[in-house]
Amino acid sequence: MTMRRSWAAVAIFWVAGAGGVCRGDTLTFPAVMDSTLFAESGTASNGGGDFVFVGRNDAGLVRRGLVRFDLSAIPAGSTISAAVMTLHASEATPGAQPVSVHRVAQSWGEGVSDAKDGDSSGARATENDATWVYRLYDVLQWSTPGGSVAESASDAIEVDAADRAYAWSGSGVAADVALWVNNAGQNFGWALIGPENVRSAKRFNSRTHPVKETRPTLTVTFSPSTPIGGCCSASGGCSVLSRAECEALSGTYRGDSVYCDEGGCEATSTAIGSGESEAEPDAGGAAPVVDRDEDAPDDGETGLGGAAGGVLTAPVETR
Repeated sequence: MTMRRSWAAVAIFWVAGAGGVCRGDTLTFPAVMDSTLFAESGTASNGGGDFVFVGRNDAGLVRRGLVRFDLSAIPAGSTISAAVMTLHASEATPGAQPVSVHRVAQSWGEGVSDAKDGDSSGARATENDATWVYRLYDVLQWSTPGGSVAESASDAIEVDAADRAYAWSGSGVAADVALWVNNAGQNFGWALIGPENVRSAKRFNSRTHPVKETRPTLTVTFSPSTPIGGCCSASGGCSVLSRAECEALSGTYRGDSVYCDEGGCEATSTAIGSGESEAEPDAGGAAPVVDRDEDAPDDGETGLGGAAGGVLTAPVETR
C-alpha cells in the first residue's frame, strides 16, 4: 500500500512510561471536523460553531455530536496499543449520564454554520453541513436520519459535571483507530450519543473553541510495522516516513523513531506543522503532536466496533 505523506515540521516530546503499554510512538491528533445534529430540524447545524451538543435538553429536543480525526500520519499496518479521545465539557445537565461513541458508517461534512453564543438550537445549515437528515447539506442524505452509525458503542463513560475533560479509551476505540489506520476510506469518525429519553444535555467544546487546550484530541500509541522517523526535505520541512519512502523523495532520514524539530530539521520547538510553513496551524489544519515513549512498549461503510474511560484531571495518558 502506498502511504501518502506531506512535508511537515515536527517536534519531539519525551514522556514517562504510560501505564505499562508496550514500546511505541504516541501521536496526539486534533479534530479535523465536528458538528451537531439537531433532531427537530433537517436544516439546522453548527459546523462552524464553538460547541458540540449531545443528549436531550430541557425542551425535550435531542442532539447528537460528530467528530473526526485525520490519522494519515500513522502508517498502515501499525499495531495500535491504545487510543484515548478527550473532550472538554463546558455545560452539563446535573447528574451523571452516559455518553457513548459510535463509529459513523457514512461520510459527512462540516460547513460554516455557527450558532452564536452557545445557542443549542443551531443555525441554518450551509453547504456541505451535516444535519439530522443530510450528511452533506442539501445534496446527500443519511441512510438513517440522525446519522448512520454502528449500533454497538465503541465506548461509553459517565459525564456528570462541566468544566472538566472526559476521556473515551475502551478497547472499541482502539479497534476503530486500527480499522481506520488500515482503511482510511472508512474513517468517518464517531457520533456522540447521550440518553435520548430523559433530560441529559451535555455541551462539549469544539475544534474551533477559542481555548485551544479544551478542543477535542485523540491520542494514539502505536508500533509501526516498518520503522519510521523524521524525513527532512531540502527546504527544511519534515514528514514522518520510513527510510525507503524518505530516500525515494530524496530526503534525509534522521533515524528510526527520531523525529524532526519544528523550525526545519535543525531547530527546536514544541509543535507540529501541517506543511512547510512554520506558522502555527489553525484549528482546521492542525497536525498531530508527536510523543516518543521510550519505556512504553466516499461513501463506504464500516462494520461494528469497551472498557470505560473516565474523567481527566491531568494531561492525557495512554493506557
